[in-house]
Amino acid sequence: LNLDNFSTEDAFSQNSVRLAESFAQHIAVLVRQAEQVMELERSAVTDQLTGLGNREGFERVVRQELARARRYEHHLNLVMLDLNNFKQVNDRFGHARGDAALRNVADALRASKRDTDTVFRWGGDEFVLLLPEVRPEAAATAMHRLLETVSNIDVQGLKLGASVGMASYPTDGLDAESLLHRADGRMYERKAAGPGRRRTEARKQPRQL
Repeated sequence: LNLDNFSTEDAFSQNSVRLAESFAQHIAVLVRQAEQVMELERSAVTDQLTGLGNREGFERVVRQELARARRYEHHLNLVMLDLNNFKQVNDRFGHARGDAALRNVADALRASKRDTDTVFRWGGDEFVLLLPEVRPEAAATAMHRLLETVSNIDVQGLKLGASVGMASYPTDGLDAESLLHRADGRMYERKAAGPGRRRTEARKQPRQL
């Protein structure tokens, strides 16, 4: 196709136009197929309720981040966050309001994190964050800031509250499973020691990849 003349109305013959239309139809089909593949790929790693990454997304990202941390000898911090009063929200206000609260938490975490951090919905009312290339002390400060932001979310007069636990590569573990186990344990230690909770509260089993 010769497309070097746009100054006159009769620059292209009918044959050229028909040929261009034929190419356009094929290109449109290819573009549509590519978009569908991208959407399927995105949905496979995305939590549909919150728009955050899901467990599959976490597993993909944590492998990449651990590989980078090993290669460049960087720290990688994993934070687990669990909402304390989410069951009360569902019981008192219904599941629709509970879903809205989860979306509010996701929005708050997205707004508070660094561009290099990633947030995932681990399941139910639990979330996981990856904070790369920052020392554990700084990551702990960020963790408490995130905790305060989420804890202050109000659902019709009820504060959500939250518990957090953090583990850092390489100090607390060299793989994702070890880091999850350590962060999960610390999170539930804090939850058990929290206001109105007995230290003998039954512990949930550590998460497994």
